Amino acid sequence: MGLLSFLSGNRTPFDPVAAAGRVEALQSALPPGTKINLLEPDRDLRRLVYMIELVGDRRLASQMLGTAAAIVASTEERWDLDLSVHDTADEESTYSSFALPDVQVEWVDVLGRAHDEMYAIAPEQTIVLDADGGDFTISDLPRGKALAIATAAVRWWEGILRDTAGRWSDSTLSVEAGPVGDGVSSEVIYSATVERDPDPMGYNKTATGSKRVTDEEWSQRVFAAWNQNLPAFEAMLRLPVPAGHEAEISFTATKLKPRLSVRSHESYSDEDKAVAKELVATIRSQIPDSKLKVE
Repeated sequence: MGLLSFLSGNRTPFDPVAAAGRVEALQSALPPGTKINLLEPDRDLRRLVYMIELVGDRRLASQMLGTAAAIVASTEERWDLDLSVHDTADEESTYSSFALPDVQVEWVDVLGRAHDEMYAIAPEQTIVLDADGGDFTISDLPRGKALAIATAAVRWWEGILRDTAGRWSDSTLSVEAGPVGDGVSSEVIYSATVERDPDPMGYNKTATGSKRVTDEEWSQRVFAAWNQNLPAFEAMLRLPVPAGHEAEISFTATKLKPRLSVRSHESYSDEDKAVAKELVATIRSQIPDSKLKVE
């Protein structure tokens, strides 16, 4: 085994000629103007990465995904496929995006079907499906549509997890609503994670440990928490968020308690707890039985 093969984690050395051939095949199979960037394996990146960006009809995005996956999978080398289909050439245009690693290629049809289902619900929004970590995002939502999309999205998410038979140890759904008014950069995010940490030795006694409920029941609890806290999300959508900030409602890992955080776009690690407290107080005044607290 050669050095490059060792670094890339492949059983066979990286073949640049064969990879170039696959790029040519992708170029021929996808719409004219498609941009393809091939990142070769190195010490840090131990796999081929096909980064594909194009402008096209997003109703056909799942077909493009299937076509691209079939081409890049015709090798024993490790690979990742990143495909994004944009509505227009404008950098700010909405798009559909897929991240597909080789180990998840068996789920390509599920991802494609999931995309088509969400696109039928939200054709004017950005849809991101990441099969590496099981992360799914619907963004660029007008605040007036965000609640309806969030209500539909949890059923959509449940279907993906059911169809992939618990493929991911954690999976996240995020619904992201954009600013109110022109020129105001602020978002309201609603997110939840189905996370199960294996604990065969019984050291962890929390809800996600050895004394936990079944994976299916835990997932149902996450979905229920999402639905039960939609009124708080609806209230948050009506409230102003400081320019250059995002307000996110999420849930604690073990007890699924709703929490609100406010962060600056300049430094996502810095939380603005004062603003978060004001928002939580306003929401709880409108929804007295809300359990929402500051993260």
